[in-house]
Amino acid sequence: LKGLTILYALGPDADVRRRAGAAINRLLEIVARSAQQGMLTGAQGRSYEHTLRAARSLELSGIARILWGKGFYGMRFHALPQ
Repeated sequence: LKGLTILYALGPDADVRRRAGAAINRLLEIVARSAQQGMLTGAQGRSYEHTLRAARSLELSGIARILWGKGFYGMRFHALPQ
């Protein structure tokens, strides 16, 4: 999402920016369909014990909070520069 956002904002030409915008919309649609009230409920590729126990602190939960007002920022939010 970070890379696509940079391409959307600073892409070298209109086609790159348009395609990055379409990819962002598609990615956010996938996230929205995989979440319930900001908690990811769908498969995420791999499941690790530390991510299952701390679902509120996953990066996508923070992104859901920013976009839809549902979710949790947790102790860390990796979608912003540190």
